[in-house]
Amino acid sequence: MKKHLLSLMAVMALGASCAFADTQGRIATWTMEDSTAGAPLVTYGSGVASRGAGISAASPEYVGGISPTPVAAWSSVGFATVSSSAAYTANDYVEFDVSTAGFSKIWFTFDARRSDTGPTSATVYYSTDGINYTSSGTTFTVSNASAGTGSPFYTDLTSIAGLDNNPNAKFRIYAWNGAAAGTLRFDNVGVIGTNTNTPTINTSSYTVVSPEILLGDASTYYRHVAVNSNPASPHYGYVYVVNQSATGHVKVMEPNPLSAGTAATSYRDTGWTIQTSTGVASNPAGIAINYEDDSIWMAYAVLAGAIKIERAPHPDDDHPITTGTVVFTPTESATGVSVRSMAFTGKTADNSAKVFLDNSVTASGSSYRMGYKMDGSGGWIATSFLAKTDRGYPSYGSAVDDTGISYFAKGIATNDRYPFWRYNADGTTASGLILPPSWVPNTAGVPTCALYGNFLYYSAPIGSKTSSLIVLCFDLAGNYNWGFGPPLAGAPADGSYQILNITSSQSAYYMATDDRGNLYMRAVVGGNSSTIKIEHPAMRRTVGGPVTSSPVSYGGTTYFGSNDGNVYAINSSTGANVTGYPRDLKVAGGGLSANAGRQIIGRVTLRSIGATNYLFLTTNDGYVVCLTASDGQIVWATQRITATALDTTPSVTTPDPGTLATAYVYVSLTDGASIARVDKLSALDGSLVAQSANLATTGSLAISSPSVNGAGAFVCLSGAAAAGYRLNLGDLSVATSIGTGSAFGAPYMTPGYSTYPRVIIGSTTGLMSAFNASNGAAVYQDVDITPSTTPALSIPHVFNNVAYFGGSDGVIYSSGIDNPSNGSVFYSGASGATVSGLAIDPVGINGAPALCFGDSAGNYHKVLISDPTKVSVQGLSTSTFTTPSIDTTTSCVMLGNADSKVYRVERK
Repeated sequence: MKKHLLSLMAVMALGASCAFADTQGRIATWTMEDSTAGAPLVTYGSGVASRGAGISAASPEYVGGISPTPVAAWSSVGFATVSSSAAYTANDYVEFDVSTAGFSKIWFTFDARRSDTGPTSATVYYSTDGINYTSSGTTFTVSNASAGTGSPFYTDLTSIAGLDNNPNAKFRIYAWNGAAAGTLRFDNVGVIGTNTNTPTINTSSYTVVSPEILLGDASTYYRHVAVNSNPASPHYGYVYVVNQSATGHVKVMEPNPLSAGTAATSYRDTGWTIQTSTGVASNPAGIAINYEDDSIWMAYAVLAGAIKIERAPHPDDDHPITTGTVVFTPTESATGVSVRSMAFTGKTADNSAKVFLDNSVTASGSSYRMGYKMDGSGGWIATSFLAKTDRGYPSYGSAVDDTGISYFAKGIATNDRYPFWRYNADGTTASGLILPPSWVPNTAGVPTCALYGNFLYYSAPIGSKTSSLIVLCFDLAGNYNWGFGPPLAGAPADGSYQILNITSSQSAYYMATDDRGNLYMRAVVGGNSSTIKIEHPAMRRTVGGPVTSSPVSYGGTTYFGSNDGNVYAINSSTGANVTGYPRDLKVAGGGLSANAGRQIIGRVTLRSIGATNYLFLTTNDGYVVCLTASDGQIVWATQRITATALDTTPSVTTPDPGTLATAYVYVSLTDGASIARVDKLSALDGSLVAQSANLATTGSLAISSPSVNGAGAFVCLSGAAAAGYRLNLGDLSVATSIGTGSAFGAPYMTPGYSTYPRVIIGSTTGLMSAFNASNGAAVYQDVDITPSTTPALSIPHVFNNVAYFGGSDGVIYSSGIDNPSNGSVFYSGASGATVSGLAIDPVGINGAPALCFGDSAGNYHKVLISDPTKVSVQGLSTSTFTTPSIDTTTSCVMLGNADSKVYRVERK
């Protein structure tokens, strides 16, 4: 489809629809490569292909395809009618049933070529209701091109509004003017559109498009906001909103349900309130939470200008209203000084606590940072420091880390482009910290900031106090990561900046973060002074091509390959390149010839051999490559062991003493359906020393990645001659057949459940089989684990003696591996999409194990193993994800994607 997209964008750039090139997205494609008989399988997205009653399959049905995927095309005969109307009446068509939900401005594309007596004319019809069909009005002339070539055809349906966002859309290609025995081949069929998805912001979406309103009140003037993000607290996830009024100026909201904590999908007002001892808070008040005792700390300025710091116990059902007690009155109080924010560190290494206040002197526009230190006995020490900046605009927000390093935000003025100032714990100042991107306009608004791990959030109204809100995320080194706000000229077009208008009529915005990096803000939405929650977008790292190579994370580093021909190693926290990466494998060196079209499409294998970590990978032009993981240096590359693409995941064994010189690498070869063994011998050349016989007997088929232990190499075939085998490790001869004729996926080797390890295999008919991994003996075979349906199953993943399979219907099925008859639906939240590889995160949701996977709709799912009704679904893209990789060092999940991005998602 890449050829289609490039050609299509070039065509559209000449017409009124040229904007499509910036926002286009694949909806569904058929490359015909994985199909062997019957209707072709959808390659990307979801859809169903079929033939009309007037035509039939050619023999062979799948034969020489059309570039850029020339292996196979879908061939039919019987197009003997003489006109389009006759072809319509005779049902001489092929049909593609594709939901366009979430897309508009639809295009339908395909490649076609005919035999000498095949039909010379074709046209596209479409249906908006799945019943009635309308001609597109364009007739195509089909050539009898030579093998491997054909004509690309594009049907512009962008003006057909009925096809936009339509789950019932269907497309037919009618053909005529051919002999009864003449053939017509179809390849590279695609439905393309403009992505119009705008999911709502809540805990089931990480895409910043629209806020979730937690609390809105047109008559009450709320100010600051805080959230309890301590999972050990009985009030975990509670949100506290400061109200500038005479009484009851802190409202308490609880997550709904309570067990969700900061992952709550909604909130409710408890009716609890927290008051100051004065009963007055005429100026904005700061609020913070002491996680040790859940006490609420308030800082405010009374009408006379005196600043007070109070502590109040947490309200409860028996005491729904609590009143604070003054614990400290700063000596710096002065008329005209107002409290803008408060940050509280809790106890530090010296058994003390620190409170930091931001204040603004309204007369001069200056900002003060005041820090106060509490000793171990609870008494207050004199002012720790008093800092002042006379430049720019006053701060309306502060943040402090556990060491006492504090930050406050500043307006971005023409003479001072730094939005953050930083103070060390002793009060000494640092220079301006972060320079925003050049496309961020100056603002005279009221800025605020928040801190989450190694990320700083900055927000301010753009232009004045009454214009749209902008929020930006930086790392502590000043690198921009993501942001949202009004349309801005020059803003990144890579999706890291998203359009979101929040029109303000107030003079302040305040925000806080929880333990997941979600933002809780004060803003005006729909005319109301509202508290809003915006989910933290995943970190994105963009590379030069689609990432279909599933990432592998270890020790804070994530490794993956890309279709741009590079191997990447990035810091899992920041996305920064590790020294020595990216490693360009398109150039000659280390045993590789130069190839500008080289891609890394299989999953990278990371193995520790001796004291060194190595990467093993395969390329689309038939190489196996070994690199040192620390610096990306090529150790060896085979001399192209196959003529076809290698998208297999290498399996590596290391006999004692576990040195690289005795490591064995096993990969599957798609030509001839065989597998090969590469030995890293003393010659350091990655020699090919063994290759199995052709495991295929009939038809074209796919071979899985191998799964290897000391007893053998296990591999499965799918397609016309589906089977499974255990091969001897030395010469790769067949030791045991483990197939029963079902179309198997790749085998999964359990780490040693019961008294012996098992090999678990799923099938396209919804069946599960298990074999003794030591000798290949069947434990059980063909147990139906998918009630009422028979979908194609993903590679299984086993956890605590339960196997989980992703179906092509988007449903996750589970079954005990010791009692497989209890197969059932585990989770159906991805219904209608295709499920990518599965992974288990042992602390995925609030410390409990969770099943993680992506789907073809671009969503990342995290499902609690013990209770699949508790789930987080995060919309990250519009493309199919790879298998997730969990980085325990940085506590994140990494996913590669066909949109040329790798995503980082927090595990919490």
